[in-house]
Amino acid sequence: MEVPIANALSDIRKVPIAFKELDFSNLKLSFQEFPSDRSKLENLAREICNTGGSSGLVFNAANEIAVHAFLDDKIKFSQIYDVIYRTFDLMPLSNPKDIETLNELNNEARIQAKKVIKSIT
Repeated sequence: MEVPIANALSDIRKVPIAFKELDFSNLKLSFQEFPSDRSKLENLAREICNTGGSSGLVFNAANEIAVHAFLDDKIKFSQIYDVIYRTFDLMPLSNPKDIETLNELNNEARIQAKKVIKSIT
């Protein structure tokens, strides 16, 4: 994650960072079909990729809060998706222009996700 984060923070000027390149020639990958019971989540993720703006930030913040709640035995695994959907619905989407606005949106999305968790427990 260091390289993508460095690139995101550097705007158009790339931050020099040493990293080991992946050797794809020796990888043996296999893929499984996406579970049909998660198609709504897959569609939301695709929508986020196409929409841009703050949608990815909201999705990520809600997911992180939901996963922590699951790991702390506050919600069931299946409720992670509900927390993401409901948080996403509660947050107005925008196209933030600066890091301060991104931080505010991230904090607000986390607050909303915690509220959703409280409402379902």
